[in-house]
Amino acid sequence: MEFKQIQYFACLYEEGTVTRAANRLNIVQPALSTQIKNLEGSIGELLFTRSSQGMHPTPAGRRMYQLFQPLLEEFERSKNQVINSHAELSGNIRIGVISSIAESILAKVVNEFTAKHPRVSLSITEGFSEALCDLVAGGQLEAAIINRPRTRLTLRNDLMLDEEIVLVSGAKANIDKENLTLKKVLGLKMVLPTKQHGLRKILDSITSSENLELSPVHEIDSINAIMQLVEISDYVTLLPQLALKGVNRAKWLINSIHSPTLTRQISCVSHPRRPLNAAVASFIEICTRLSIETHAK
Repeated sequence: MEFKQIQYFACLYEEGTVTRAANRLNIVQPALSTQIKNLEGSIGELLFTRSSQGMHPTPAGRRMYQLFQPLLEEFERSKNQVINSHAELSGNIRIGVISSIAESILAKVVNEFTAKHPRVSLSITEGFSEALCDLVAGGQLEAAIINRPRTRLTLRNDLMLDEEIVLVSGAKANIDKENLTLKKVLGLKMVLPTKQHGLRKILDSITSSENLELSPVHEIDSINAIMQLVEISDYVTLLPQLALKGVNRAKWLINSIHSPTLTRQISCVSHPRRPLNAAVASFIEICTRLSIETHAK
């Protein structure tokens, strides 16, 4: 049993097909198949069964992965620490972000990151939280910054920021600020993101838990478009504080809601079996810090 064989085995276990595992390892498929066959021969048990859908771990394969996966994670972390203590980071990293991050702090994050790591290139995808989670699970993204859902995720989920969701209105909206409860707010003329948007999923979950229902007049996924509509009309909306950073607040009225107070959490998701490399970890650290600093202003 060789360490390389264990690494190949873990990759095949995680990817589910020889094609994807070989691509990730940057080797040809026959070489991967040979190493897995040799590993099975050395332990005297089959680790995978093959079907038209891919490679499926046997009970022996699952047991072996559970034993070696923590060691492989620690090896990757230690390797990165050794390499990064003596060499400048390089390569490409693939990150996903939700729109409120993209429109508020992303430019600052990229600017600070590239000044710190000039040899690392970034591929950044903006999208809905659910779609970004699918891309992380499928290996197309190394990490994503999302609206943390209220349902349990299978991905690793690290909290970055906890913030209030507020009522935003323009000068033409007649808002009674007294006793501004959620039930009262839901009776206003409202524009919100569609049900595919991570923020909307959070709002639907909150209202459902209060035995209430969101019924916006219009649904628009562009936060910028929502803000413009609210500015020139009597529509109102519900947005997190971070989405309002950098805008001219003189154009809008911003009020807190109580009974209950509305909040959302921003978190970083990554694959539980793929440790983040040093470059991705640095990007997430900068993004987390700037999120907190911007929110506090």
